[in-house]
Amino acid sequence: MSGRTSGQGDPRPLLVGAEWFPDTAGGLNRTFRVLFLGLAEAGVEPRALVVGPVSDPAPGLVEVPFGPLALRLGRMLAVAIRLRSRTDVVDVHFALYGVAGALGARLGGSPLVVHFHGPWADESALQGGQRSLRLRAKRALERAVYRRGERHVVHTFAFRRLLVERYGVLPWNFEIVPPAVNLEQFTPGGRAEARERLGIAAGVPVAVSVRRLTPRMGLDDAIRAWSRLAGHEALLLLAGRGPDRPRLEALARELGVAARVRFLGSVPDADLADVYRAADLCVVPSTALEGFGLVAIEALACGTPVVVSDTGGLPEAVLGLGDDLVVPAGDPGALAERLDAAFDGTRPLPGPERCREHAELFTPERMIQSHRDLYARALAPSTRRRRVVYVDRSPGDSMGAEEAVAMAGAVHDADVHMLLGADGPFAAAIQRSGVSMEVLPGGASDRLYPVRLARRLRALQPDVLHSISKRGGRGDRAAARLAGVPCASSS
Repeated sequence: MSGRTSGQGDPRPLLVGAEWFPDTAGGLNRTFRVLFLGLAEAGVEPRALVVGPVSDPAPGLVEVPFGPLALRLGRMLAVAIRLRSRTDVVDVHFALYGVAGALGARLGGSPLVVHFHGPWADESALQGGQRSLRLRAKRALERAVYRRGERHVVHTFAFRRLLVERYGVLPWNFEIVPPAVNLEQFTPGGRAEARERLGIAAGVPVAVSVRRLTPRMGLDDAIRAWSRLAGHEALLLLAGRGPDRPRLEALARELGVAARVRFLGSVPDADLADVYRAADLCVVPSTALEGFGLVAIEALACGTPVVVSDTGGLPEAVLGLGDDLVVPAGDPGALAERLDAAFDGTRPLPGPERCREHAELFTPERMIQSHRDLYARALAPSTRRRRVVYVDRSPGDSMGAEEAVAMAGAVHDADVHMLLGADGPFAAAIQRSGVSMEVLPGGASDRLYPVRLARRLRALQPDVLHSISKRGGRGDRAAARLAGVPCASSS
C-alpha cells in the first residue's frame, strides 16, 4: 500500500463522485462538493473525480467529459490508476462510477470507503421508462460495488438498514455521518422582504416544498392535502423541476386549488434561501427512498419549521425538534390536519430560533472531521470486535422496544445487530434508536426460516447468537447449530 500511517498526517483521499454542483443539482452532488472543498480547506490533500461539466474547477478536481459510458468509465479508471501513488484511501459516492474507484483501489492497494446516497436502480424503476434487463444490471452493479467496501457511510439509520437488507452488506463497519448544510447561505431573514420579492401578499399562510418533481416526492399528496384545508386560503409553493409537473398541475386544476398552488420551476441556488424565508413552514411529503432530506435542514437553517413524512431518514432529520412534525406517508388527510393545526395555532410549530439551533447541528466542520476520522480508521490496522446477534422471530411478543434497546445497549466492547422476523412498529422503534437491525421475514410457523436464518448467520459470522423469540426459539437454536454459532436463549 502506498498510504501513510496515522502518525504521518491526514490520509490523502481520492473521492469519486457523480457530477459537480451547482452545474448538476442534487443532494449527492451538493454533499460531494462540500466534502471535497471542506477537506481541502482543512489541509487534507484530496483529489476528486466527477463527470463534467465543471464551471468552477478547484485544485485537485479532475473533470471527465460526458460521453459514452464505456469511455467515461475508462477515463475515470485511468485517472484513478494514475493517482494511486498519491492516494491512501478511495471514497466512492455513486455506484456507477464507483466501479472505476473500486478497481483503482484494488490496483493501488488502498482501502475502499463506499457512500450510499440512495438505491440507484430503485429510483430509476420509480421514474419508469427503463427495461427490466437494464434495471437488473444496475442492481447487480450496485451490489458488486457496495459489497466491496471496507467501510460504508450513510446519512441515517434508515439507509443503513436499507443497505444491509437490500444489498446484503454486512452491518459491522458502518459510519453514520449526517450531511451538512451551508449555514452561511441558509440563514434567517426578513419574511416580508422575501415575500415581496416573490410577489406574495402579507398575511397569506404559505408552505413550500423544494423537490425534484417526481412521483416518489409525494407532492400529489401535498396538493390533495391543500384541497382539504379547513378554511385556510393558504398558498403552496413548489420549487423544482421534473417530469411529474404536468400531472401535478392537472391534479391541482382537478381539485380546484390551481390558484393556491404555485409552481416556481427551477430556483437558482442563490435564491433558495428567500423561498424558505417566505414560507411559514416547509413540507417534505416523500413516499419512498428518502435517505435524509437535506431540504428540511436548509429550511430550518432559515428559521422555517418543517413537517415531514415518516419515510426513510426524514424522521431522523427532525429528531429532537418535536414529536409532532412527522406525519404518515401517503396520507393527505393526516397532512392536511397537521397543516391546519399549524396555521390556526392549535399545534404550534417550533419557532425560528429553535429551528436554527437544530440546523446548527449539521455543520460542514462536523462532517469534514467525521470523514478525516473514518479515513484514518480505514488505514489503521484492522481489529475485529466481538459480534453479538439478537434474533426475535415474533418482535414485540417477548419484550417492548425500549427494553430491547436497553438490552442491546448493555452489551459493551462488542458490535450488536438485531434480526427481526417481521416489520412494523417494533422494528421502526429499533431502527430509530440507532441499534443496528434488519428484518428477515418469517413467523414462528415458517418451517424454512431456520435454514434462511442459518444462511444469514454464516454471512454475519457472529461470535454468539441470543434468541429472544417468545415463539420459535427452538428454530433459532437449530439455525445456530447449522451455522456453527454458539447460541444463548432467553425463551
